[in-house]
Amino acid sequence: MALTLGDNFSYLGAKPLDGRIQYSTVAAMAAMADSTLYDGCIAYCSATDKNYQWKSGNSVDPTTGKWRELETGGGGGGGSEATVLTGTLTAAGWSNKSQTATVTGLLATDNGVIGALNTATTAQLEAMRDAVLSVSTVANGAVTFSCEETPSIDIPFGVLIGGGGSGGGSLPTGGTTGQVLTKKSSTDGDADWEDPASGGHTIVNSAGTSMASEDKLKFVGATVTDDSTNGQTVVTVDEDTDKLDSEILYPAFDSTATYAIGDKVTKDGKAYEFTAAHTGAWAAADVDEIDVGEFIEDMTPAEVQAVKDAFTGSLQVPFATTMDVIDFRGTERVVGKVILANGAEKVMYEKSFDVGQLPNAVAKEVTHGISNLDTVIDIFGSYKGGGYFGTMQNVCEHGVATDYSIRIFCDTTNITIKTGSDFSNYTGYVTLRYTKSA
Repeated sequence: MALTLGDNFSYLGAKPLDGRIQYSTVAAMAAMADSTLYDGCIAYCSATDKNYQWKSGNSVDPTTGKWRELETGGGGGGGSEATVLTGTLTAAGWSNKSQTATVTGLLATDNGVIGALNTATTAQLEAMRDAVLSVSTVANGAVTFSCEETPSIDIPFGVLIGGGGSGGGSLPTGGTTGQVLTKKSSTDGDADWEDPASGGHTIVNSAGTSMASEDKLKFVGATVTDDSTNGQTVVTVDEDTDKLDSEILYPAFDSTATYAIGDKVTKDGKAYEFTAAHTGAWAAADVDEIDVGEFIEDMTPAEVQAVKDAFTGSLQVPFATTMDVIDFRGTERVVGKVILANGAEKVMYEKSFDVGQLPNAVAKEVTHGISNLDTVIDIFGSYKGGGYFGTMQNVCEHGVATDYSIRIFCDTTNITIKTGSDFSNYTGYVTLRYTKSA
């Protein structure tokens, strides 16, 4: 079923509804008040068997007013831009609040809107509204309606067909399963059904020459192969994200290039910075390896976004982006940097933990697994249970928790959670932000 009810089955105002636009003569159409029409609405005139479109900006034509004949006009199912078919729900035709009305020319596959005709009287419009009509089924030449309140008078209605079936659509007839609609020329409506092109797509370079698979896609740390059997290109991405990140931003080392102090390159999946001017073959003495922290500190927001955009699939970028992420699997992530009072900079890391069931008025220790822990910048936690949620207090001393408090602190090995009463019905989560000594 591809027909829907227009609002004017339950609306009595001048709201623009295509289902009401049908006229017996051009004069009746031109006499319609502008206040009841809207730009772009389409009407069918039975006297001329043509469709017209109304626009407020049109000049007033002596015959059609502001209506203009559609170039694709014509009534019935001959491929016109819009077709209005009519039917009547008779007062005597209802049975168990259901009635099948005849609509000559309608196909079960047609798409369109059912609405009241402009010729409907106030009593008929009110009867439509009170009946609360709905469409049950659509068949060739008929529509079955149901209602909540049985109308006591006849109700005329129109069906505005706008495409989808061969009886009122704008698509060409014919075609077979799997064919596609293809434009034959730039002329409007000049299209037909054709078999889709076979063989997939060939990627070519700027000279128009077909490229080999290894040239088609430049994925750093990835293997690209053609699967001609299934018509696809397979990209296997190296999960060494440190390698991927660095090679996105720094070019690969080139033995024919000349490098100045401070230039950055990648080699064998690692990033390096030149500490001396260099030409020729690779010389480890002329470079320092860039660790992950330093690498991230050098990145601008645009570079961070570039890496994020490059890996929108299953890869996890191992540093903070514009999207805030907390990973309770205990994964260490770089989230920023700390500038000390003396101007020195350190990478700030973050680890989040699911610490499980909270203790009953005792202390619970959870190993954090952080190596070379130097300074804890922040420690915070939350808990939930029994429909309640709360936060834990961080303390700089490992004193005794009192009353209903939950205190958290850590040392170089463990996170400690102390409760002042029984919190064993709750589970907790703790996050550390910190710097490292090495």
